Amino acid sequence: MKDENAFGDRDRAPGKAPNVKVQVEAASGASLVLDYFVDCAEFRVDGERLYGTFGAPGSGADHEYAWISGQGLMRTWGYADWAAANGVSGAWDAIDALGVHNVFRYAFDRPAGAFEDPPLLSIFFDAEGRPVVLTPPLATTSGFSFSLLATEDAAGTSNAVDYALDPSGTNAIGGSIAPARFFRLKATEQ
Repeated sequence: MKDENAFGDRDRAPGKAPNVKVQVEAASGASLVLDYFVDCAEFRVDGERLYGTFGAPGSGADHEYAWISGQGLMRTWGYADWAAANGVSGAWDAIDALGVHNVFRYAFDRPAGAFEDPPLLSIFFDAEGRPVVLTPPLATTSGFSFSLLATEDAAGTSNAVDYALDPSGTNAIGGSIAPARFFRLKATEQ
């Protein structure tokens, strides 16, 4: 069945939006019309970050607001929601049996198994000899900022430099760097 809507149609049931990642910032006096069920990466009202489901009065959402109308619901996910939905136990900074921090499983939406294709982190050098660090593409950043930490020692303490993690997974490190660099992923809770 075809559903023609503002999302540019694909085959799906009426009223079901595609899997879109949106960020919504609402201020006092705003109005929001929800005609679809939407997953939202981030939802803020007057600057406060909120989690759960959101909808019009009587919608059954966790948070019902008079300034929201329509038949749909919006849901935001944080680490705890993702972990519960995917059977991942432990805090975001816990390390699983394969040595992977839960927060990176969350960031790349890989609740289980090894990171093999693509690996969690790989490095090659471009034609000019600059490192390019590859990771899986980011699936979410909700609640965290992610970066690459480059250091001159394996302990991660000498001349540390943070590089923002590119959502595509291809991280070209520009400028001149020391010949011996160690790269690791870094997550900071927001």
